[in-house]
Amino acid sequence: MQTRLVTPEELPRAKNLLVHEVVLSNASTSGIAVGFLHLSRMDLPLDERRLNIRR
Repeated sequence: MQTRLVTPEELPRAKNLLVHEVVLSNASTSGIAVGFLHLSRMDLPLDERRLNIRR
């Protein structure tokens, strides 16, 4: 669990990750690929969710 509030700079990223987490949890293989493509286009690491858990 997160122990601090997200900063204003992190908020859009956090919202985006939550939305994509819901979408990816019910996604097909092609849907997962689209999610990775989205992260790549946003210049985010493909393991963004795992990295955010560590923060």
